[in-house]
Amino acid sequence: MKAQEIAEPEFVGEAVLVKDGTAIPLDKEDGRIKIGVSLAHNSWNTKSLAIDGKAATCRTGAGNVTLIVKAVDNNSDPMAVITIYSLKSKSKSRKVDLSSDNSDQLFHSSKTYTKDIMKFTGKKYGKSSYMITTNLKAGEYAIVFKNPNNVDEKNLLLACLGVD
Repeated sequence: MKAQEIAEPEFVGEAVLVKDGTAIPLDKEDGRIKIGVSLAHNSWNTKSLAIDGKAATCRTGAGNVTLIVKAVDNNSDPMAVITIYSLKSKSKSRKVDLSSDNSDQLFHSSKTYTKDIMKFTGKKYGKSSYMITTNLKAGEYAIVFKNPNNVDEKNLLLACLGVD
């Protein structure tokens, strides 16, 4: 695939799957930050990212996946502005736990979870996008783009992808 065969996504935060030389738009989903009880983390104050719906409609096969993500510009390290989360799928929603705060309990502390963050490599693409390459197993995934123009971090626009 030659550079710029595929046009950059139109808007900041949008992402496309590069498959067989074509661009397939990823699902745009509203993500909500929730704070609540987590028995799995033994915490009364766990922060999670939740998305309605059991699965993304944009699907691809497991293995190496190439994505193009539109940014405000592409002067930053892509790892600083893009995060890919592996989601747990339930009957009506998908979610990932981000952190827990147990600092009010004796011998406990606060934690940020990184086990559900997928590793990737990224390089500049076009005028203001990144080409992201990652290896994904079967599951559901969400791309969070940290947009400096976003003033409300409680509600996020996510790009979602399912891997079969």
